[in-house]
Amino acid sequence: MIRVFGLCFKRATPVIVTDSEASVIKALNKVLPHWKVVSCWNHILTDIEVWLKRRHSNAQEIGIYKSTVRELLTCQSHDEYVRKYKAVSGGWAEAFKDYFDSHLTDRVMSAYAGYLHSVNYTGNSVTNNISESFNNILFISLPRVEPRPCDRFENS
Repeated sequence: MIRVFGLCFKRATPVIVTDSEASVIKALNKVLPHWKVVSCWNHILTDIEVWLKRRHSNAQEIGIYKSTVRELLTCQSHDEYVRKYKAVSGGWAEAFKDYFDSHLTDRVMSAYAGYLHSVNYTGNSVTNNISESFNNILFISLPRVEPRPCDRFENS
């Protein structure tokens, strides 16, 4: 099904927004290698908040870290991103810097405004709010079923 969907976009380089689920990105890159996969800003910021709360950070600390990552996301070029990263990460706690470098760098690099423009995405930010809202409507409307994990796309 994903391959058929991809055929609809052969002439342009499509951009698809994900919540950064590793298996989804891997499947998309395998089946639709010419597509540009970008990360949803809301999911990046929510993951930061969850990580910080697990480490008992207070609301002010959470706000500061999310604000500095938002600054990175709004950078208009790679050079600006590198300069801003050096500036803001100097004020981060070592544990957060390690978390960002090991878990968030690739996601932020595939979502900051300069990258979005480089793949011809016209907005300055990117979310998957529309699909999340639709998922919620389906969840409310459809009969309840036991959720099952999905760790790969099957290509037929």
